[in-house]
Amino acid sequence: MSNFNTNPTALRSEHLERLQEFNKCLANVKELAGGPIGLERLDRLMQFSGIDNVSSSASALTVSEILSEVEAAGIELTPGLVVLVNSSSPQNVANALSNYIKAYGKGGGNNPANLFYCILKNENQRRSEVQV
Repeated sequence: MSNFNTNPTALRSEHLERLQEFNKCLANVKELAGGPIGLERLDRLMQFSGIDNVSSSASALTVSEILSEVEAAGIELTPGLVVLVNSSSPQNVANALSNYIKAYGKGGGNNPANLFYCILKNENQRRSEVQV
C-alpha cells in the first residue's frame, strides 16, 4: 500500500484506526477461542490465514507423550498406527482414544491396534468434514 500522505495528523488518525481494527480482531479471536468453535479450530483457522505462531494446550503434548498414552491404553504401536498418530492432531488422538476406551476398555477388542487405527482415521475424517 502506498500512502504518500505526509500530514502527521492524518498519519496518526490512520494508525489509530488500524490499532482499533486490530483490537476488534483480538476481541473476536478471544471470543471464538472460548466459544463453540474451540481453540483447536481457531488455531487451524489462524494457521490457514498465515498466523502460525499460535499455540494451544492440546498441541503442547509431545508426540512421544501421545504415543505413551496410546500404549498405556493397551494398544500396541504398529508402524502404521505411529504414522497415523504423528499425522493427526493431538485433540483427534485424544478423542479417538476416549472413544476407544469407552467402547472397548483398555486393550479390549480382537485387534486393539487395528480398532484404534480405524477409530482415529474416522475421527480425522470427521474433523476435516466439520472444518470444511
